[in-house]
Amino acid sequence: MNKNFDFLKQYFNNEFPENECIIQNEQESDVFDGCNWYVCLIINRKLIFDEAIEIKILKPYMAIDAYNDNNGKMFYGWIDKWGNVYDDFQRPVHDDNWQVVGYRKIVDDKEE
Repeated sequence: MNKNFDFLKQYFNNEFPENECIIQNEQESDVFDGCNWYVCLIINRKLIFDEAIEIKILKPYMAIDAYNDNNGKMFYGWIDKWGNVYDDFQRPVHDDNWQVVGYRKIVDDKEE
């Protein structure tokens, strides 16, 4: 994470919620979707200022790399309710400039 945003680390987790990505995607059999929504901190790796940070509500997903001889390595991504995808900074699916660097699970008031 860019050192300008280090202070945000205390508010967000950065361990990808791999254990909840268990729903096999109907369109892509090598993708497993998560079931919970998260508030996600997204930064642009190429920018330092000027729209370099966003906060979005996203769900996690994992993709198995079955095409590039990575022996089934899992890659991490995030998706919004409109189907737009974002990479996770740890194991990016697409290696895009915009990457999720922190997240916090949205907890229903009834769960507290």
